[in-house]
Amino acid sequence: MATMMNSTVFGTVVPHKNPTILRPLPCSLEELFCGKVKNYTHEKKIYDSSGKTFTVHKSTLQIYLKPGWKAGTKITFPKEGDVIPNIEPADLEIVIEEEPHPLFMRENNNLILRKNISLLQALVGFSFSVPYLDGSEFAVDVESLTFPLTPKVVQGKGYLSQRDGSAGNLVIFFNILWPKVLTEEQKSILKKGPLSECEYLGLL
Repeated sequence: MATMMNSTVFGTVVPHKNPTILRPLPCSLEELFCGKVKNYTHEKKIYDSSGKTFTVHKSTLQIYLKPGWKAGTKITFPKEGDVIPNIEPADLEIVIEEEPHPLFMRENNNLILRKNISLLQALVGFSFSVPYLDGSEFAVDVESLTFPLTPKVVQGKGYLSQRDGSAGNLVIFFNILWPKVLTEEQKSILKKGPLSECEYLGLL
């Protein structure tokens, strides 16, 4: 229980207010993309007039997640701290935390995806399906040569900005899986010079 003294301003006793209470709220990337109402169970102590005996009060607070919220966003519930005689209850701040995702990472309003591809795919192009955060799927076509560290950017497939409502992007980085070993025959084919697509298929 807090023991700090109250202060006096112009002869008026001003109750001391306890420091703000910070509590984390883990959220999935899907919840922060689509928005959701989450329930948070909160407990606080309510002391009697002696300041020594208390009961524990439980309540359910509703958190209205808005699409685009990010880690560090704070939601304040005024005076939800312990109730202590002659002390103003502290405010409660719920702090958004982003849970790890098995497929995506988030950087500001952009979604980051890392995908392994074969050397053949890097050379001749390919397409693949992306399971999206809203439960849908969409196709990504890569028709040109793929180079290491050169991402594919899908416009407008990121998070909504809380400032202006614009959407971030989906940024896809490709990890090219090179062959671990080549046979002498494969080396000989490569040394011949430009290959047809059929020869690439047989080689890779």
